Amino acid sequence: MPRMAPIKVGSKPPVFGTSLLIQRVADNKLPPPMACRPYRVVDEGNCSPRFMRPTMHHMPATRDVANQTKVPLGILVQPMAEPEEGEEQISVVDFGENGPPRCTRCKGYVNCFVTWGKNGQEWSCNLCDMVNQTPPNYHCGLDGSGRRQDHAYRPELAKGSVDLVVTKQYCVRPVQQPIYLFVVDTSAHAMAVGFTQAILAAILAAADETVRVAKNGGAQDQRVPTGEPGGFPGGLAARVGIIGFDRTIQFYRASEDSGGGMEVSTNVVSDVEDPFAPLPPNDQWLFQSDTANPDRLRLGLGAVVDFILRSVPANATPEASVPVTCPMAALSAATSGLSLCGGRVFLFASGPPLLGVGRLRPRGHTKDYGTDREVSLYRPMLPTVGGKEDQASGAYYENFADQCAARQVAVDLFFLQNRPGGHANADFLGIATLSLIPKATGGGVHLIPCDFGPLATDTLRHLVGEIHTVLSVAAANETVLKVRTSQGLRCVSHHGPGVQRVPGELELATWSAPTSTLCIIKHDNALKPNERCYFQAALLYSSVCGRRMVRLHNICLLVTSTFHEVFRLMDLDATFTANLRLNMPKVYSDPLASIREHLTDICAEALSSYRHNCAKSSPLGQLILPESIKLMPLYTLSLLKSMALRSNARGNGQSIDPTGDERAAKKFMLEHLPVHLVHRLTYPRIYDLENMDPVACSPVPESEVHFAMPPELSCSSQHLKTNGAVLMDAGWTVFLYVGKDAPPALLAELFGVESINPEAPPQTLSDGGDLAAKVRCMLREIRHGLPFFVPMRTVVSQQRGPDELRMLSLMIEDKTKHDDSYVDYLCNVHRRIQNKHH
Repeated sequence: MPRMAPIKVGSKPPVFGTSLLIQRVADNKLPPPMACRPYRVVDEGNCSPRFMRPTMHHMPATRDVANQTKVPLGILVQPMAEPEEGEEQISVVDFGENGPPRCTRCKGYVNCFVTWGKNGQEWSCNLCDMVNQTPPNYHCGLDGSGRRQDHAYRPELAKGSVDLVVTKQYCVRPVQQPIYLFVVDTSAHAMAVGFTQAILAAILAAADETVRVAKNGGAQDQRVPTGEPGGFPGGLAARVGIIGFDRTIQFYRASEDSGGGMEVSTNVVSDVEDPFAPLPPNDQWLFQSDTANPDRLRLGLGAVVDFILRSVPANATPEASVPVTCPMAALSAATSGLSLCGGRVFLFASGPPLLGVGRLRPRGHTKDYGTDREVSLYRPMLPTVGGKEDQASGAYYENFADQCAARQVAVDLFFLQNRPGGHANADFLGIATLSLIPKATGGGVHLIPCDFGPLATDTLRHLVGEIHTVLSVAAANETVLKVRTSQGLRCVSHHGPGVQRVPGELELATWSAPTSTLCIIKHDNALKPNERCYFQAALLYSSVCGRRMVRLHNICLLVTSTFHEVFRLMDLDATFTANLRLNMPKVYSDPLASIREHLTDICAEALSSYRHNCAKSSPLGQLILPESIKLMPLYTLSLLKSMALRSNARGNGQSIDPTGDERAAKKFMLEHLPVHLVHRLTYPRIYDLENMDPVACSPVPESEVHFAMPPELSCSSQHLKTNGAVLMDAGWTVFLYVGKDAPPALLAELFGVESINPEAPPQTLSDGGDLAAKVRCMLREIRHGLPFFVPMRTVVSQQRGPDELRMLSLMIEDKTKHDDSYVDYLCNVHRRIQNKHH
């Protein structure tokens, strides 16, 4: 077979940085913009693809047609996604004490696709065709075209997305307040390395910003860069508390003394096998400001922080072994204290849970990597697998996760992760098992890589940036998602975070802006070609301002019976994410090698289906790639080379990459994040820092937050020069790659010095260099809109350190120790297609 040049089949996605204005109308016959490119949406009936993104934008008329495409039929739903700069905010509609009009049969909400009759006295549901009576207080006459005369003035009838204020009938308890509880490791080890101090400083910075915003009228500056303090969501209504733990659990409470100051006392829980909250949540351990005294939150938290820091031993030193603490016991006590009111809990630990309830057996021997035993490091403990101790741990975590979800308590986990080589077993935390809790509740998993000893400046920057980023992400509480479809179709399953207690309803304690779920659609009956089918996603939630609401998204698709139309409007980004969501959970049961092989087969089957149904006359030796999914092999290879699915080769002095915890954390994020972020986390972007366009890194016209990025280079090591510098956006990390022979002038521009230590290069940019300023602008643009903080790591060429090896392993175009080059992979896919047609 002749070798193929990647450029001929498209070896990289379109250039990032192009704005695209589109209009979404009911019978749109054009594909949506690629998820990896910025775009702006004008909502004219169909909701934005940010909220609902189907894998096929023309619906197959029959189940047989859908199955023959070999592509999942589903919709990626991201209900709380934030509109891009320049787009309209979602309108809020309040129907008063009667609530929004709903269909009496399917319970769908009135929307822009319903039809009206009898001069507005009746409306026909677009989902089930039921004819409903219009409430008297909602009646309006019709115009000559059959639309209501007030159509243009009612967002629910003119827009695809709308927020509906609902009544108390939609509540099972009082609307949840914005509660944030920080469970902080206060052990001597955490204090000695600076972990505790950095967390407490970040909490106080958020409190300061909350008070500052309140005093300035409550207007939050949207131009705050990612990773900078943004205040607590909910403003002065936020209630914030701090709990400490080491080998015991400490609840801190503060009350005003006679002199107007704050007096702090501690309630210690020493029973870590059966922990509990000694104080009710309305006691002084949750601090809240009000308009009369906006500084009360800051004063209470400040008093507790001072109290904790005064307890730091003067001679504290990092422990030589894994610190023995009880983070899960502290988390259990914290969630029990919020059992009646719900809230968000942030757990910060410097080591694995080795003491008390929820303790995990130490594992993670380096000799397990690259063997059949490695799977135990990235699979969660289950009640039916392993020895008695492991089964008991699995049962505990499953029950505890379900308990947190039932209490409407969302949990975010922050763990220090010692890089391999620190000390025995210190690099293993058990993230696969721990992540069961945030998966069920809507929280997140945040690993902070560090070296043994006091935390370096860049590690502290990463930790603090991660805290501020998580707090700044918009989120809804007490959420329930229901996806309704028109007749002949149904949503059969959800793939993503959350629990399903009622069939068809997905519950999450907190649904943040980047959280998404995959809804798989099945045919019950054949649909008529050229007719419309409808989908409605309704998210019932509590807002941070104390209102119960329904976020409603509607989308309409045309039905087709031809394979050409199905493939022409197939969405590559949604298809790739759907395949990922459906196959990632197989890591729990199947060998990694078989999952990787299956993903390649899925890619080949989709392309083979196109050849069979749309290009039968093409020569068998010719690789046929449909325009809509021509980059599917590239996307698939990017996923195989990612840390979630790459193999771990051992022997010949090769390092561990990734560790079991890293793989589990990356897998967790890929299963939660939306389409555009999945692409960013699997396909790296490389920028040349020496030959930048004059407009690069300058503000984008008509934008207050975006900066123009330089052109992207192909993801290949051919762009790495020993006397130059490039920036690689690898999704979770940004690598600043500097050649070992870089001229002193370049080093001075970047770091303010003319020579650097290749083995310990500077991780901080210069304050005065022009090139350093441009790199800062690029970092700000890269981090914009991400739900996590992306650290920067400086790499000097040809040192063969862990960072350089990881960066080189992410070169999609090149052959690496993990996988083939892109050209070789294309040949592999082509051979599989040929074998299917022989």
